[in-house]
Amino acid sequence: MFKPLLDQDSTYKKLDHHQVYASILGLKNQVDQTWIELSHLTLKNEFKDIRDIAVCGMGGSALGGRIIRSLDQYILNLPLEVVTNYRLPNYINQNSLVILVSYSGNTEETISATLDAISRKAKIFVVATGGKLIDLAQEKNLDHYSIDPKHNPSNMPRLGSGYSIIALFALLSRFKLINFNQSDIEQITQVLAQSIENFCREKPRKDNPAKIFAQKVKDKGLILISANHLTGTIHAVKNMINENAKSFAVNFDLPELNHHFLEGLSNPKALKEDIFILFFNSDLYPAVIRKRLTITRNMLERLGFQTMTIKPESSHPTLQAFECLSFGEFASFYLAMINHLDPGPIPSVDYFKKELTRI
Repeated sequence: MFKPLLDQDSTYKKLDHHQVYASILGLKNQVDQTWIELSHLTLKNEFKDIRDIAVCGMGGSALGGRIIRSLDQYILNLPLEVVTNYRLPNYINQNSLVILVSYSGNTEETISATLDAISRKAKIFVVATGGKLIDLAQEKNLDHYSIDPKHNPSNMPRLGSGYSIIALFALLSRFKLINFNQSDIEQITQVLAQSIENFCREKPRKDNPAKIFAQKVKDKGLILISANHLTGTIHAVKNMINENAKSFAVNFDLPELNHHFLEGLSNPKALKEDIFILFFNSDLYPAVIRKRLTITRNMLERLGFQTMTIKPESSHPTLQAFECLSFGEFASFYLAMINHLDPGPIPSVDYFKKELTRI
């Protein structure tokens, strides 16, 4: 009997040459491993009298900061800023906690920010698998967590998100800067186990929301819309679609987009033929945000845009963030399969980095 493309084992054997799917399945184990290892890590320096937090990283390495920042109304106890640049904000000083994350350990912006943090005498913590950043941390006697990426067989930074994200949760929990503990991590791993069951490739397309989504958005540019506690995660989902599926995707958040975005969809006229709009709704959004989302979706459909709504089912904002993160990993992988692409290589990004080094 004929099977849809995403239900055929041969599809994955033909296209997934870098164990991307295996790394997606490893997200739950990455979470467990990082929480245990960082919770028991011996610290060299004191981390007291912290007044603000800066998380420095690029691309996937910044996602933990983005996710925690979007959960600020629920778990965050101090101001937190995500820095994706070479230098730190002017206010960073000896009472600032600066967490520098680079999966490879060789990201030039993050290394530059580390040197800046040292010059400001900030409280510094480094997260990396190795590279120049770990060398610098050892040289300067900085506290650091050296990731052992045994649950990321692809060895691609974006597919080791469980390490970089949970490292932040574990560290900030240890310093009592967020409301998060062992019980929360256990619930997250339960959510991720359920996500594997719901989204795995063995689950037929007709019953698999990630496969259904990938099929619907084939050959479309994507606009992702979310609010409040999901904005950090949806930024991550956008990145995954860019890198894994090699597809155009951007993200906007409510209520901000209601003040400009709707007018921008009037032209060019052909836009509605090429764009698919995905809403991430939640029963945990305030009533006014849910109302805005409904009105926005109705307006866009009336304008002729195709839309779809995803709604996580977990009972807490943090759990919903990880539920959507897992969905994004699976959905972007399936979209790569539909595009007949190996989701592993990122040739354009690699070419840019090579040119930057050359110049």
